[in-house]
Amino acid sequence: MSLFPDFKPKGFPLLKLPLLARKCVIYQMDFMKVLELSLMSLRFHYTMLFTKLQVDRFEFLLNNDFLGIAIKDQTRALYFQVNTITKVCYTWRVNKQKTLMSRKKDYSSVDRYSEGKNYRIEVRPRGYRIETKIAMAEELTQHFLGFLKVKEFGFESDMRPVSNDVENCFAFRYAKDFDNLEFNRQCYKRNPVTPEGLKFLFESLQSNKLIVNLHVTDPNVQYLNPLNTRYLKIVEPNWTNFPGLGDDVERLELKNPFNEFPVEAVNKLMKNWIKGHYTKLADVIIWTRKVEDDLHEQLFSEINTVQTDFTDRDLRYRFLPPQSERLRDIVRVTDMRHATVSFADDRVSIYVWQDKHLIALLG
Repeated sequence: MSLFPDFKPKGFPLLKLPLLARKCVIYQMDFMKVLELSLMSLRFHYTMLFTKLQVDRFEFLLNNDFLGIAIKDQTRALYFQVNTITKVCYTWRVNKQKTLMSRKKDYSSVDRYSEGKNYRIEVRPRGYRIETKIAMAEELTQHFLGFLKVKEFGFESDMRPVSNDVENCFAFRYAKDFDNLEFNRQCYKRNPVTPEGLKFLFESLQSNKLIVNLHVTDPNVQYLNPLNTRYLKIVEPNWTNFPGLGDDVERLELKNPFNEFPVEAVNKLMKNWIKGHYTKLADVIIWTRKVEDDLHEQLFSEINTVQTDFTDRDLRYRFLPPQSERLRDIVRVTDMRHATVSFADDRVSIYVWQDKHLIALLG
């Protein structure tokens, strides 16, 4: 049974056309039909190896609840989930190897990158071990990246086998530059990464959004080189020497659920910002179990603060509570730009008032 049952006429005349004509037709086809046909027909897959089909996004999804890949354009997405399925609808070929797949289903999960109707194909792995399932995800990757031209890549993982050996994760053999690169796990201490693995993530890969919710096997590890990513979320403040924080960082989150609040690190960050560093920085959020009463004084050690001049309406625009004694502004000496520091029960936030925020307040 095909997702597009009326598309494959008897004899498949498309493949009888000259190569150039075939490529012209393929460029006009729906990309989801092309992906399906590359699995159905070896001859069509061979044709695609000479045809670079452009797609907006290719995602590696190596999670415990969804292991596979996703291929997307601006309106739709096709998900391939590696799963131990019980009902087989057809036998297709991945990388020329016969592979059992399940009936396709509408996939109605929330997808921030595509707005239209999404589909899912379940793919049976060639074994039951997690390593075998990951190997099937790589086979799917090899199959499709043989003919796809991808605008941007995404990566998400919460699996221990991936973080334990991050340098050898198959995804990083196919892409080095990502839109988002996320290692998420609620109980992060059960998901360790070696110091070498952390260095690999920071030095060998590029991303606009980097989330590293991992526990490093060496608690004293430090990383001193600049991290030039727009969004950075980490759990160990000592990973990053803040003078080396890249100037491209716009949002920084420190999720520090078990350790003491990183007073010295955040104090150093504010001092460097006041001196003129981190010109693009807009938001800093430091999560912790509890903000102690004396943190206010410790955090502003050797830092001059002023009462904020922003109104309650202005503060609500930046998701800040109304004015109180626990709101203070720091001022950058190079351009007199303000940043508001907020203290809540479970976090400390620093909101820099960039030009775009000030313009929005006037509008």
